[in-house]
Amino acid sequence: MAWFAEIDLNNIVLRVAVADDNEVTANGGNCSEQAAEHFKNIIGLSENGVKWIQTDQSNPALFRKNYAGVGFIYDPQRDAFYSKQPYPSWILNENTCKWEPPVGFPGTITFGDAIPYSNIIWKEDLQKWLGYDFLNNEYQWITSSNSWVATGNVVLIKDR
Repeated sequence: MAWFAEIDLNNIVLRVAVADDNEVTANGGNCSEQAAEHFKNIIGLSENGVKWIQTDQSNPALFRKNYAGVGFIYDPQRDAFYSKQPYPSWILNENTCKWEPPVGFPGTITFGDAIPYSNIIWKEDLQKWLGYDFLNNEYQWITSSNSWVATGNVVLIKDR
């Protein structure tokens, strides 16, 4: 199976649709303009769509870095799909076209007796990872010591 992403004038993915591999092969091959045009003639474009671009669910690294999803951005200079920037401090990795935080994801995701944190989130205003145990006790990730430290806060789920 082959997949195509429909993009709008701003290169935002509107939808993703599936095509037959044989149709792609017979019409220019993978990632060709000819295959995209053939797909456009079969499926058409939606009201805001301007173009179909091939993407790949089974091996996205071979086809434009990432599998396209609705709301993703297609960058023609990088010939890549990537998600919207999740936080202002996160930087796009040029090799993977994935957003990376300024502080790496915690190396340990459990506390105490290997019980996993129920939720780990990035807190942009603190530039830190916060983790919550099953009682909603809050912990912050300390990169230099590769460990979690209790903040003393108990947070209601709706407050996160």
